[in-house]
Amino acid sequence: MTNQRFTPSLPETLIEAAHRWEAGRPTPAQTQQISGWLDAIMHRRRPQDAAKS
Repeated sequence: MTNQRFTPSLPETLIEAAHRWEAGRPTPAQTQQISGWLDAIMHRRRPQDAAKS
């Protein structure tokens, strides 16, 4: 049985986003989502709150 997490942590998500960014330019929606995550980190909000904004 694999130790699989259904909800990735915020750092993992940002790393995945960075890898997609390297593969090609992100869509405006991806850019906005990444910007939202970074904004959430700066304001010390929970990742769940950032996903809703």
